[in-house]
Amino acid sequence: MYFLCVAVLVLTVIVVANLRRSRFGRILIAARENEANLQSFGVSAVRAKLSAFAVSGLIAGTGGAMLAFELRGVSVQSFPPERSIEVFLFVVLGGVTSMGGVVLGAIYYALISYFFPTNFIFQSLRPFLVISVLWISPGGLAALINRVRDAGLRIIAQRRQIIVPSLFADYDPNVLEKQLIPLSDPLDAAGLAALDAAERYTIESELYARRPADESARGPGGHDEAAAFEAAAAGTREGGS
Repeated sequence: MYFLCVAVLVLTVIVVANLRRSRFGRILIAARENEANLQSFGVSAVRAKLSAFAVSGLIAGTGGAMLAFELRGVSVQSFPPERSIEVFLFVVLGGVTSMGGVVLGAIYYALISYFFPTNFIFQSLRPFLVISVLWISPGGLAALINRVRDAGLRIIAQRRQIIVPSLFADYDPNVLEKQLIPLSDPLDAAGLAALDAAERYTIESELYARRPADESARGPGGHDEAAAFEAAAAGTREGGS
C-alpha cells in the first residue's frame, strides 16, 4: 500500500506539473492572477473556474479513494469540517501556487500529527505559527525557501559579477550597477605593492627563493623581473575586468 501511494503521488505530481505548462494550466493561472485581464482575451472565467473545480475534484477523489481503501471503509467521523479547514490551512502554509509548497504543507501536517498529536501547548500555538509564517512570507514556506535560495544565488552572482535577470528583476538597474563591482577599490599599500620593487623578491617564500641583493631585481637573462611581474599582473586585471 505504501508503494502504491508513492506511485500515485509521483504520477499526480507529473500530471499537475505538465498541466501547469499547458494552455489550460496557463488559463487557470491567469484566472487566479487577473480575472478581468483573462476575460479581455475572450476566455470565459466561469468555464475556467468550473474546469479547475473538475480537475481538483478528480485529484481529491483519487486521494479519497486511496484513503478509503486503506481504512477499509469510511465514516462521517473520518471527515469532520475542521479537518477540511486544517488541510486548507496547511496547503496555504506550504504555498498554494506551487507543487513544492503543497508537498511542504503535507509534510508539515504529517510531522505535527505524528510528533505532537496531544501536545496542548503546541496545538494552542499552531494557529499563531501559521499566521506568523504567512505574515513573514505571504507565499508560504515555498516562497520563503525560494527567497533564501535567490538571496544566496544573488550574492554569488554579485561576487562573480554575473548579471542574472531573473534574480535581479525586482531591483533598480542603477542600484544593481553599483552592486556588481568589486567589494573595494585596489589598495596601493597592501600586498606586494607595500614593498619596494627591490624588496619584493628578496624575501624567501615557497614561490620565490631568496636571491642575492645584486640579482634580486634582475633575472638570469638580465630582464627586470619586478617590472615583468607588474606588467603580467596588470594584464591579468585588465583581462578579468
